Amino acid sequence: MTPQELSDRLWQFAARIAKVVDALPDTRVGRHVAGQIVRSGIAAAPNYDEARLARAARISSARSMWP
Repeated sequence: MTPQELSDRLWQFAARIAKVVDALPDTRVGRHVAGQIVRSGIAAAPNYDEARLARAARISSARSMWP
């Protein structure tokens, strides 16, 4: 699996998480669980993309140091 494929799968997972959260009951407990699921389930995609971009920038920076 390529890094782009993994990123795409993580974003698809985030979209599925949103659908699950929408299906939870609108009770105090349901809202609490929904908040936890949203924070933990959706965060993976942007965190992965940010880490991947930071690594690419670090590699590019290191390569520019060599003539």
